[in-house]
Amino acid sequence: MRRLALLVGVLAVPSLAFPCDNAVSRETSENIKLLTDTERMIAKEDLVSAAKLLKKVHKNEDSRTEAKRQDLTNIVTMRQHGELDVAAVVVFFQKRVKQESQNWQYKALLGEALFEAGKTDDAKKVLLEVHGKDVMPDAHGYLALAKMSNGDERAEFLKACAKRTKSKTLCVLDGDTAAK
Repeated sequence: MRRLALLVGVLAVPSLAFPCDNAVSRETSENIKLLTDTERMIAKEDLVSAAKLLKKVHKNEDSRTEAKRQDLTNIVTMRQHGELDVAAVVVFFQKRVKQESQNWQYKALLGEALFEAGKTDDAKKVLLEVHGKDVMPDAHGYLALAKMSNGDERAEFLKACAKRTKSKTLCVLDGDTAAK
């Protein structure tokens, strides 16, 4: 009976590692929530709120959440058109495409970044490849294609853009718009 009581007593003593592990888990959970909220803000075209949320994310704590943080930071940077280091965003997405060559979202983002950098021939080539596979992840790739096109092709890309966003103003160019 004493052995059983001793065994129960030893097992009941909490490990010193749990508080540390719990803090890391809590921080990871907070980061995941912040990153999810950031993605939601990007989808709503609320880039100011997305940028504020990204500043709250702890850096380098987990390789997957850090990679997601970097992805979202570059997307927000590219789409805000403020103090933009487009060349760095292009290099970032070129690396992502090399790392994950079958990830069409990265290819579309690379095309968008190339467009923002003024490399329209390269941008159009990449974005048309993504469009040809029918895997454009959001409206921005089609918006870039519409800006590089005219006539019926422009109207087609504006229509595809409008289908992929809830924003009524995103897919409007010089008065041209497309009905959903």
